[in-house]
Amino acid sequence: MRKKLNPSSDPLTLEDSAVTDPKIIPDVEQPTLSPELPEDGPVVASGAEVKIPKKAKSKPVATPDPLPPEKLMEADDDEFSPENLRLLNKIDLRDLVTAELVELPARKPKKDEWFRVHPDYQQQGGILEIDSENKVFWVSKKMQSQVAHDPCFTFRLCVLVVTRQGVPFIWPVKTDVEAGGTGDKYVRIPFAAMTEGRKKWTRLYWSQDRREHQVETSDLLDAPKFPDKPFSELLKLAFKDAVISTPDHPAILNLKGKAK
Repeated sequence: MRKKLNPSSDPLTLEDSAVTDPKIIPDVEQPTLSPELPEDGPVVASGAEVKIPKKAKSKPVATPDPLPPEKLMEADDDEFSPENLRLLNKIDLRDLVTAELVELPARKPKKDEWFRVHPDYQQQGGILEIDSENKVFWVSKKMQSQVAHDPCFTFRLCVLVVTRQGVPFIWPVKTDVEAGGTGDKYVRIPFAAMTEGRKKWTRLYWSQDRREHQVETSDLLDAPKFPDKPFSELLKLAFKDAVISTPDHPAILNLKGKAK
């Protein structure tokens, strides 16, 4: 027999009593708070019929294997991450320096360069210096008589030079011969710098206050790294596009006012 409730004695409503003591109405099924929707049944929302797709079957998630060390750069876009930097530090850069020497400029040392001069590599030759093009030409012996009296032509002592950064070049040094043996300081001081460069790291620059070149030497002990090639090949490389061997060379025509 069900127990009768006295509304006057119990202020709770029927529903509140059922929630407080579910034994009062044992045959009432409590509704679920999250009823399941039918798998394929339509649902009407705002007048439009929306179909609910079937539940997708769950598939096991495969965990990818960890990338090998050589693939870290592809997996991480941050080039400066510690992992990538550690990877790069494992490379011996000396093993990558295998490029062939394809260019060798002919010029004088720059004012901010420390340089060394090869103790044996030297060759005297006729040089035509064109200031407007900032270029020097090697004049063959048969053509030296054509330009012997031109102020742009001089005999130079070509030597092999290398900087502390390992950059080689050919330096056509002025000699005292072209100055007539007068000891011109514009010739004598650079020539002295070339001589010092055979023994020590040397720097040559122009002093505007003294109006002459200045020579500095250093007791640095690191050995210079000269190209391992015969000097004749290095000269050909330095003047490969700057050899005057015919009278119709553009540089000759330009000096004679015949260039177009």
